[in-house]
Amino acid sequence: MKTSSRTSSSEPAALAPSDWHAPGFSGVQISGELSGSPFPGACHEAQLGVMPLVRPHEYAEAMRFERPSRAPVLLSPSQRYLLLKNLVIEMRRSLPEISVFGVRLFGPDFNVQLPRELLSADVFITHAPLDLLPTLLESGTRNIVLIHHGLRADPIEQGDNELVIWLLASGPELRAGVETFLRESEVLRVLGNLRLRSVLAEEMPRLGEIARIGLRPSPADGSAQ
Repeated sequence: MKTSSRTSSSEPAALAPSDWHAPGFSGVQISGELSGSPFPGACHEAQLGVMPLVRPHEYAEAMRFERPSRAPVLLSPSQRYLLLKNLVIEMRRSLPEISVFGVRLFGPDFNVQLPRELLSADVFITHAPLDLLPTLLESGTRNIVLIHHGLRADPIEQGDNELVIWLLASGPELRAGVETFLRESEVLRVLGNLRLRSVLAEEMPRLGEIARIGLRPSPADGSAQ
């Protein structure tokens, strides 16, 4: 496994040619954190619902939903959908070989319409994209993209504004497409601490652990998110 990173959009991360041909090579992982608005200068509705609270104890109960977090809310629900939609569009353009996407989505943005790009037949919406992987691999599916994120759009949501992308069950023939995506993606350009690593076949059952998904402690009580 080889890991590389970049600190700005002018320094694209890259794997060495030998990494693409390493024994057991099965894909790549791209990860980073959102540290500012990906839509600077644009005005969007907050789109946060108001609970029908009247009595003091109702307000007290609602406060229990608060999630202390170091990660600020940088997106509205529709902006989060827009960012994920743009990511899918960019990956399709750079990597037409992709056969299926698994994208993490969660509430409480129930009244916001999903973009049609996220409702395509080859896009699976799920709370846990990695859970799709065993079935997809058993079916012989190749060139699988799984997208995990903890992009906060509401103060009650957990997450560190992280974005993790896996391109799995693929080979070195996709190297040019991956490098084009890394170089041209507007979504990746708004991420800080961008990292790229190769994924080996033996690591496939441990992708969540390797990416530290679910292992980030809450600053309030030390519990896993």
